[in-house]
Amino acid sequence: LRHKYANSVLPTMASFGSPAAFQQAPINFSVPTPSPQPPALYPKYQPLNPGTGIPGVTLVTEVNASSPPIFYVPNLLSPAECSALISAGQRHGFAPSNVVGDEPIANASPGTSEGLIAQPKVSQARTSTTLYLDRADTPSIISRVTALLNVAPSQCELPQVAQYLPSQKYDAHFDAFDVSTPNGRAFCANGGQRIATVLIYLNDVEEGGRTSFPRAVWRKDVTQGAQPNPIDGGSFPAGGPGVSIKPRAGSAVVFFPSYYTYTETGQRSAVLDPLALHRAEDAVDVKYVSQVWIREGEYRGVPSCRLQQPI
Repeated sequence: LRHKYANSVLPTMASFGSPAAFQQAPINFSVPTPSPQPPALYPKYQPLNPGTGIPGVTLVTEVNASSPPIFYVPNLLSPAECSALISAGQRHGFAPSNVVGDEPIANASPGTSEGLIAQPKVSQARTSTTLYLDRADTPSIISRVTALLNVAPSQCELPQVAQYLPSQKYDAHFDAFDVSTPNGRAFCANGGQRIATVLIYLNDVEEGGRTSFPRAVWRKDVTQGAQPNPIDGGSFPAGGPGVSIKPRAGSAVVFFPSYYTYTETGQRSAVLDPLALHRAEDAVDVKYVSQVWIREGEYRGVPSCRLQQPI
């Protein structure tokens, strides 16, 4: 038995040029085969598309019953694109970031999302500030994210630009929703479950602000020479529990908040993956990130602003 990422071929690309060049870039990166495990230990995560031209996509974690797949992309965005996103946030202003509310929803019916309204709220668990952009204003980001994950643009939530000032953080959390709760069903009513997260770092951060996954394990060969090295003095030892990634401008982390399950008739559901627990460690230096969450279906959202010049 081989995991779905075993021996898969992932792309490289010399530079970000036209869409045609982006799609036709040569492929020369392969992912080693994880240790064999019984089929039940391999949830079916949203697969990456092997036909894109994004350079250096690297599976950096072991993939088994106690460690989820996490991919590191060293150059998803160019320096100019990172600067443009930061400038958009500074120009249009940031608002306090929200989390999924945990208050009861009136008239919520168990097992259904009909009539529910999601309840986002400000929380001390997430102290960053955020700007929401329109998908139409960020074609360079949306085109690469959708190509990488083989999804439609309508499945992308609105791209966010988040600012973390010193001491700001996002405590350990899941990006997917618990659909057994009214708020979980309400959030899934707009686009379904979150099936992938693309977290893009917009600036180099020397101290603080790492993204850590306490339930993941580094792949041993990655700790011995990935280029650029995503560990770079991470807060967890290689081979032990926990993965910590240092922000580098233009790089991205791709992971999967949920996994697919199937009924005997083939009906698919996306279920929160407890292995995808993660947090944004307290910032020391100012940190800027852009994140795009991917849903099962079409997502509708309202941006904070519109940009005069697309990015």
